Formats: sequence, C-alpha cells, structure tokens
Amino acid sequence: MIGYRFLSPADEEMTEASVFYEAATFGLGADFLAEIQQVINALRHPQLGQIHRYRTKTSRASSLPFQFDLLD
Repeated sequence: MIGYRFLSPADEEMTEASVFYEAATFGLGADFLAEIQQVINALRHPQLGQIHRYRTKTSRASSLPFQFDLLD
C-alpha cells in the first residue's frame, strides 16, 4: 500500500470540520472521519483510483462534497 500523511493545515481543517459536524448532529463528525478514512484506504491501493500528472491519485467521497488527492 501507498503511504500517506496530512499536511498540518489539512489536518487542522479536517479536525475542525469533524467537531463542527458533531456539534450539528450527534455522530456526524465520526461519520465524516470514517468517510475520509474509507477514501484514503481506497486510494492507497496501487490498482485503484485515477493517476494524474505529478503522480497524484484523485477520488471523491461518496457522501461528502470533497475531493481527495494522494501523492504517490
């Protein structure tokens, strides 16, 4: 599997978003983080996802309005 890491600003934004969603609806913050982890796990497989220039792979979360890019 391909490794990954979040840059500090992205990690902070993800944490703030999960806290916001959890405050709005109980369990929504956890669902948000679970969806992100699901997309990351899919992108980490070498055979899955579309590879773009600069060796990045892109995917969209099925229930979230976000796009994820993973540098290879």
